[in-house]
Amino acid sequence: LHTHTLLHTSTMVEIDVESLTEAYLPILIKLMGLLIIVGSCLNKAPLFRNIVKTKSVAGMSSSAVYSESIMYANAALYSLRRGNPFTAYGETLLITLQSIIVVILMWRYQSEPAPIPIRERLLATFLFAAYLTLVFAMPLDQLHLLM
Repeated sequence: LHTHTLLHTSTMVEIDVESLTEAYLPILIKLMGLLIIVGSCLNKAPLFRNIVKTKSVAGMSSSAVYSESIMYANAALYSLRRGNPFTAYGETLLITLQSIIVVILMWRYQSEPAPIPIRERLLATFLFAAYLTLVFAMPLDQLHLLM
């Protein structure tokens, strides 16, 4: 047992450091997880601002934006389906949602070399919906395939 004795004016107080660590460490870890999730809300904020301000997605690759959305969705949905605590996958889930917003902004503002055709938009939407259906229908013992 590790104790520390503190002298404060004329009162002696013993503090059990091990008990304090056991009591507050889980709370501190949860708090850090929540702060990371809150911080992830700002992950793509500069990109959103630049796209909306310039009304342009020049230099962005649609295949890269689609791939990023699926990559983050895989990690988030894997943890969600496994029943992990939200603090374990919340950051990735929020970045997934932000990536989907980037896709929508790309559809809205791409004009060069040409606007994204409605066929591509419908196909991407259909494939993402099919992907979500597959992920939620997948047996738990096969979730490792997402990673």
